[in-house]
Amino acid sequence: MSLITTIDNIKTLAINTPTVSMSSFGDISLYDNKSIIKYPYVNIDVVSNDVANNNNKSYTFRIYVCDKNEPYIAYNKCELILDTLLNSLEVSDYKTNYFTLSFKDMINGIFADITIESNINLSCIVSKKEDKE
Repeated sequence: MSLITTIDNIKTLAINTPTVSMSSFGDISLYDNKSIIKYPYVNIDVVSNDVANNNNKSYTFRIYVCDKNEPYIAYNKCELILDTLLNSLEVSDYKTNYFTLSFKDMINGIFADITIESNINLSCIVSKKEDKE
């Protein structure tokens, strides 16, 4: 599965999750507190990508769920949305982190990191150089 396909699938799942008003991809600080944002809001960002053993590539995604509400209501609503989204992705073991964005409006939410691995089949040819005497 390619990176673009994975991101597109997560965005589609997010926007089709009940109560989600908007989803986007990229650095969350570029989007938040803009008048175009509709809450609850899901944002997907790539945190890291690594190649291991020239055979597997892993992408770590951070999925943010934000709501413009007081903390108790926002966190509960965001947890339900994140649970629904990650169950759709068949991710069962994840850790949630809470955050509050310090803007003039009260924006609270949670995020979770998930890692997806793909087989990239990198290979190289090693040739022995003959010594000339």
